[in-house]
Amino acid sequence: MTNPEHPATEPLLTPEQVAAANPPIGAWWIREQCRRGRVEHLRLGKRRIAFTAEQVAALIAYATQPATTSRPLGVGSLQTARSAARARSRLMQGP
Repeated sequence: MTNPEHPATEPLLTPEQVAAANPPIGAWWIREQCRRGRVEHLRLGKRRIAFTAEQVAALIAYATQPATTSRPLGVGSLQTARSAARARSRLMQGP
Protein backbone atom coordinates (compact mmCIF):
# COMPACT_ATOMS: atom_id res chain seq x y z
CA MET A 1 0.00 0.00 0.00
CA THR A 2 1.28 3.48 -0.79
CA ASN A 3 2.45 5.59 2.11
CA PRO A 4 1.03 9.11 1.53
CA GLU A 5 3.85 10.70 3.55
CA HIS A 6 6.59 8.99 1.52
CA PRO A 7 5.17 7.94 -1.86
CA ALA A 8 8.63 7.31 -3.34
CA THR A 9 9.42 4.51 -0.86
CA GLU A 10 7.37 2.00 -2.84
CA PRO A 11 9.13 0.49 -5.87
CA LEU A 12 7.51 1.20 -9.23
CA LEU A 13 7.09 -1.49 -11.88
CA THR A 14 7.11 -1.05 -15.64
CA PRO A 15 4.58 -2.85 -17.88
CA GLU A 16 7.39 -5.20 -18.93
CA GLN A 17 8.15 -6.10 -15.30
CA VAL A 18 4.47 -6.68 -14.56
CA ALA A 19 4.17 -8.91 -17.65
CA ALA A 20 7.31 -10.86 -16.71
CA ALA A 21 5.88 -11.57 -13.25
CA ASN A 22 2.49 -12.58 -14.72
CA PRO A 23 3.23 -14.61 -17.88
CA PRO A 24 -0.30 -14.81 -19.28
CA ILE A 25 -0.45 -11.00 -19.40
CA GLY A 26 1.59 -9.26 -22.08
CA ALA A 27 3.22 -5.84 -21.86
CA TRP A 28 1.34 -4.72 -24.99
CA TRP A 29 -2.03 -5.59 -23.41
CA ILE A 30 -1.08 -3.73 -20.22
CA ARG A 31 -0.09 -0.61 -22.20
CA GLU A 32 -3.32 -0.82 -24.21
CA GLN A 33 -5.45 -0.92 -21.05
CA CYS A 34 -3.59 2.16 -19.78
CA ARG A 35 -4.05 3.96 -23.09
CA ARG A 36 -7.78 3.29 -23.00
CA GLY A 37 -8.02 4.44 -19.37
CA ARG A 38 -9.22 1.06 -18.08
CA VAL A 39 -6.64 0.63 -15.32
CA GLU A 40 -5.07 3.00 -12.83
CA HIS A 41 -1.39 3.72 -13.48
CA LEU A 42 1.29 6.38 -13.16
CA ARG A 43 2.27 8.38 -16.21
CA LEU A 44 5.89 9.50 -15.91
CA GLY A 45 6.56 11.71 -18.87
CA LYS A 46 4.98 11.31 -22.28
CA ARG A 47 5.55 7.59 -22.86
CA ARG A 48 6.66 6.12 -19.55
CA ILE A 49 4.12 4.09 -17.56
CA ALA A 50 4.66 2.68 -14.09
CA PHE A 51 2.62 0.81 -11.49
CA THR A 52 2.62 0.53 -7.72
CA ALA A 53 2.02 -2.89 -6.16
CA GLU A 54 -1.55 -1.83 -5.36
CA GLN A 55 -2.15 -0.84 -9.00
CA VAL A 56 -0.74 -4.18 -10.20
CA ALA A 57 -3.20 -5.99 -7.92
CA ALA A 58 -6.03 -3.89 -9.39
CA LEU A 59 -4.81 -4.72 -12.91
CA ILE A 60 -4.84 -8.44 -12.12
CA ALA A 61 -8.33 -8.07 -10.63
CA TYR A 62 -9.47 -6.29 -13.82
CA ALA A 63 -8.13 -9.13 -15.96
CA THR A 64 -9.66 -11.86 -13.78
CA GLN A 65 -12.81 -13.42 -15.17
CA PRO A 66 -15.34 -14.62 -12.62
CA ALA A 67 -16.36 -18.26 -12.72
CA THR A 68 -19.68 -18.91 -14.39
CA THR A 69 -22.08 -21.67 -13.63
CA SER A 70 -22.79 -23.59 -16.76
CA ARG A 71 -24.53 -26.81 -17.53
CA PRO A 72 -22.27 -29.83 -17.63
CA LEU A 73 -21.21 -31.17 -20.98
CA GLY A 74 -23.76 -33.68 -22.10
CA VAL A 75 -26.56 -34.17 -24.57
CA GLY A 76 -27.18 -30.44 -25.07
CA SER A 77 -23.58 -29.84 -26.08
CA LEU A 78 -23.61 -32.83 -28.39
CA GLN A 79 -26.75 -31.56 -30.09
CA THR A 80 -25.13 -28.16 -30.57
CA ALA A 81 -22.07 -29.77 -32.13
CA ARG A 82 -24.22 -31.87 -34.45
CA SER A 83 -26.31 -28.89 -35.56
CA ALA A 84 -23.13 -26.91 -36.24
CA ALA A 85 -21.76 -29.80 -38.32
CA ARG A 86 -25.01 -29.97 -40.31
CA ALA A 87 -24.90 -26.23 -40.96
CA ARG A 88 -21.31 -26.49 -42.21
CA SER A 89 -22.18 -29.36 -44.54
CA ARG A 90 -25.13 -27.37 -45.95
CA LEU A 91 -22.85 -24.43 -46.65
CA MET A 92 -20.38 -26.68 -48.45
CA GLN A 93 -23.12 -28.18 -50.64
CA GLY A 94 -24.37 -24.80 -51.79
CA PRO A 95 -27.87 -23.99 -53.12
